[in-house]
Amino acid sequence: MKNILKSNNNKLYLLSVITDNLGSSLMSFALPLMVLDITKNGIHLSIISIIETLPILILGLPAGALTDKFDVKKILIFSDLIRLIGYLILSASFLSHLTVNCMIFIIYAVSLVVSVTNTLNTVSEITFVSFLVEKKDFLN
Repeated sequence: MKNILKSNNNKLYLLSVITDNLGSSLMSFALPLMVLDITKNGIHLSIISIIETLPILILGLPAGALTDKFDVKKILIFSDLIRLIGYLILSASFLSHLTVNCMIFIIYAVSLVVSVTNTLNTVSEITFVSFLVEKKDFLN
């Protein structure tokens, strides 16, 4: 395991995965609570949970096939960029004090985009790790 962390690129990648997963986990926890706070309605909480879960169930296997056809690094960078833009749009909409219906629509849209890109990112991370790790790292 020490060999995996020798390279600065590997350390940087590991740090990015940790912060990425922490941010994704916080958003999947906080977003439904924000929706519940805004709408005071459990149905919207259920809808946002479905929006966050459904892409993983539907796109999990096709994302693996897509990852095999394209450059994994580019998929990781592109998905992180799209999620960053989504989070910035969500933050800007919270700061602009939009109507409840407009806020709900933006939250649903950003949540769907983030969930789809999370699916691509998760599958790509699994593929990318195999490029970082050599068999000899685990034989010692």
